[in-house]
Amino acid sequence: MKTEGTDMVFVYGSLKRGFHNHDLLTQSTFIDVAKTNARFDMFSLGSYPAVVVPGRFCIQGEVYQVDARTLADLDLLEGNKVYYLRHRIAVTTTSGRALRAWMFVLLRRESNMGRIPPLPCGTTKTWKSPKKIHGESANDIHSIGSGKNQPGTPA
Repeated sequence: MKTEGTDMVFVYGSLKRGFHNHDLLTQSTFIDVAKTNARFDMFSLGSYPAVVVPGRFCIQGEVYQVDARTLADLDLLEGNKVYYLRHRIAVTTTSGRALRAWMFVLLRRESNMGRIPPLPCGTTKTWKSPKKIHGESANDIHSIGSGKNQPGTPA
């Protein structure tokens, strides 16, 4: 699946389809929806979320195959080594494939971070996004974390 000069990236917030930074991934190959094998906590920083370690939730997101230029653009957007740190993590796709992908993890917790509360089903829901998909707010249709560590768990 991986070709020379490309990497897998796992995205869980504003880079997902339907969100405001997804344009950076339009030339990349969407692989699948996936969940992290490790657990994190997710916080809202206003117009985007951040994950920190250690945590309580597997994070649901999307995996893309990106070229070196796109990875460098993502490093710039995320403030790699300044605001976030890019970690290679294990994820499992909804079809059960195990992959290793880069994910951006917040370097330091901040006092203004609001924890995104879990829903009764154990899923953590994303922040409110002004962008709409098919007439629904992205908040209504994009969940980004699960208290269960099973691929394909309904969100």
